[in-house]
Amino acid sequence: MMMIQLGPLAFSVQRFSALLAIVVLVLIAGIWQRRRKIPLEGPAFWLLLVSLLLGRMAFVVQYWSAYQGSVLSWFDIRDGGFSVPAVLVGAGLVLAFYWIRNSRQAMHLTGISLVALVAWFGSLLGLGYGYEPPEEWPDVSLYERTMERKTLADVHQGRPLVINVWASWCAPCVRELPVLQEAADQFDDIDFVFLNAGEDWERIDGFLERLALDINPIMSDPSNALARAYGSQGLPTTMFYHADGRLLEAKMGEISRATLLQQLQQLEP
Repeated sequence: MMMIQLGPLAFSVQRFSALLAIVVLVLIAGIWQRRRKIPLEGPAFWLLLVSLLLGRMAFVVQYWSAYQGSVLSWFDIRDGGFSVPAVLVGAGLVLAFYWIRNSRQAMHLTGISLVALVAWFGSLLGLGYGYEPPEEWPDVSLYERTMERKTLADVHQGRPLVINVWASWCAPCVRELPVLQEAADQFDDIDFVFLNAGEDWERIDGFLERLALDINPIMSDPSNALARAYGSQGLPTTMFYHADGRLLEAKMGEISRATLLQQLQQLEP
């Protein structure tokens, strides 16, 4: 399962696990502070702030070429974009500071942090990594403009493959289409497919003409069967396959240039 559905909200497993860890840390710090009369909410806030800030800074530096166009993009974390090692280093630095300053306070903060860490990795293991993607290509019907039926095995040409599932009514899809086409033009050794979900070709072509979008190649998945085969109900969804057909990652939601670059670098032969 790639997605967690909470009422009208949908989260990727990675994002849900991170939010769960933050909630656990904040809640336990507040409860422990009231029961034990030990000030922990402030230290928990600083632990979160420093670790997340350091994790984000490390990610931005690592993929600096994708962030040079806009300073605001440094703070756009809608699709994640954190260095996990840097997050852990940031948390360790804050804990070290409190161990030097007040060992009793630090002992409780360390215990709470470990519980949050277990919640983070435990939920990832149970929800995300417990999901086994299909070993073979899902048996779904994809269509070209001629309405010729294709399977994923037909689409795969023995090279790394990126499939972006989108729709014209999906604003995040529309925003990321030029980013993906730019990457498709740049990475000649990776194949891209822009897979429309649930719309007919007249609507697709009219939409592309109105926005003057030039994306290729385009295929159609009338029932959104491909995304559902991997446990995703939301759009956009972008899937990254190794040259041998193994699924590397599936990202739900609008993808940034930096996160896209991160995934493509892992796909390159």
